[in-house]
Amino acid sequence: MPRSASSIRHIVRNLKLEYEGCSLEDIIRDRKIILLYIDDLEVDGAYGKFDIHFGNGVSISKQFIFINSKLDYYKKRCVLAHELGHAILLQSTIDQNYKPVIADCKIEMQAEIFASEFLLDDDSTLEYINLGVTNINQAKEQCVPVKYVDLKRKNLVCAKVKIAF
Repeated sequence: MPRSASSIRHIVRNLKLEYEGCSLEDIIRDRKIILLYIDDLEVDGAYGKFDIHFGNGVSISKQFIFINSKLDYYKKRCVLAHELGHAILLQSTIDQNYKPVIADCKIEMQAEIFASEFLLDDDSTLEYINLGVTNINQAKEQCVPVKYVDLKRKNLVCAKVKIAF
């Protein structure tokens, strides 16, 4: 189900309150998501939710986050936040044989919004804006992709957060 940027912002704010002071790995572990670091992963990261059915009518559902173990700390942090976004925002099981369609773009954008909201707090972003710091320079200073800063600033405007100029 598609979620709006404001609903994702609300989800992230509640998550950060619930897990104040916890690392992304701590949150993932607490939510019983299996986190696997893989040396030869061909992508930066991936998320999957799989239902395991046993012959006696019993089944369990498990969530997995796969991370390329060769990523540096900052890239890993961004990928973890993005994949945690998938884990929290996606409600249905992902079919292992699923072929990408246009809906995937929306799912990916939602995970990007989640990551931008998780990694960039309102106060520091507002401070950068008020000081006239460009999106590119904020991204460099906070070690995140520029697109995360773009999304965060856009979400602040949409949320009607007061920005002093």
